[in-house]
Amino acid sequence: MSCSAISQAPTGGRTGWPLTAILIKISLLALVSIVCGCSSHKLAPPDAQRLIESSSRFTAPDVLRVRSRYCSTVNAPTDSPASGLGRLQALEGTGAVRIEHRAAAPGECAATPGPMREWLLLSVTDIGNGFHPRPLADATGWEFTLARRRFVSIGEVTFNSDDEPTIAHAAYKWAWKAELLGQLLQTSEEPVNAQATFIRPDATWELRDVGF
Repeated sequence: MSCSAISQAPTGGRTGWPLTAILIKISLLALVSIVCGCSSHKLAPPDAQRLIESSSRFTAPDVLRVRSRYCSTVNAPTDSPASGLGRLQALEGTGAVRIEHRAAAPGECAATPGPMREWLLLSVTDIGNGFHPRPLADATGWEFTLARRRFVSIGEVTFNSDDEPTIAHAAYKWAWKAELLGQLLQTSEEPVNAQATFIRPDATWELRDVGF
């Protein structure tokens, strides 16, 4: 019997129906409502949020990786994207690292432009250790955590089909929640728009792309 046929069956309005029959009817209608509501296999927004928040890409923090030494040009502009000097000086400004300058010997830093080349030698300070930096795998520097993602809100979930959908897209917003070092470096906490993609190869929805 179809969902509509069951839902349109008599509900006990007729006099003389036994109480037991009425209770059975109510239970049957509740069961049919659950079964029919799930028959479309559509991804519910709370489930989409759960899949997004539990993904490794979403939980991956925003990090700043720095090496223990860099080649640079003496008096290089701090806004040079190639040198990254502004980033290093900003980190030094928080007290997390100390930067020492040492003139490059002949033949050193040959790939660095300019006649006056130098080494920037970084060391983590006591303040920096309070930010719990992690040594890089090759022991050539450190990784500082600046922020972690937080889920802000979820919007519309759309499907490739109303019946038995296999692909879904969910619009949502996320934002960084800055750690203390991230706050000192002025990490933005403004919400960011994203769209996650989900697939259903069988009976279970899976996150295909977190969308950022």
